[in-house]
Amino acid sequence: MATISSDAEKIKKIAWYKYSGSIFENNDNPVKVKGYRIQILSSSNYYSIEQTKSEIYNLTGIDALYIDSDPPVYKLKMGNFLDQSSARQFKFHLQQIGFPKTLIVPDQVFVFEIK
Repeated sequence: MATISSDAEKIKKIAWYKYSGSIFENNDNPVKVKGYRIQILSSSNYYSIEQTKSEIYNLTGIDALYIDSDPPVYKLKMGNFLDQSSARQFKFHLQQIGFPKTLIVPDQVFVFEIK
């Protein structure tokens, strides 16, 4: 597994919401760091989580959607944000397309080292 130094110049945030296709296309070395995701839904109904995930993908074309399992609850989260400000900006976008009850939560997020 790759390691990241504390030198911010060595790591660049990838604007995940501008990707077409997978966030991992042409990026073979994703690493996880502390960051933020937007929690869209929390439910014990896995089918409901999958349905919402598909709906958001169809509306946005963004595949940076993650399902966390903490039985008996599933959480649908979105994004790979390094700071709360970026997460807030996208949270506003989600509210505008019909998801008003989202939360910004700390999480491990993917970033890519620029070679």
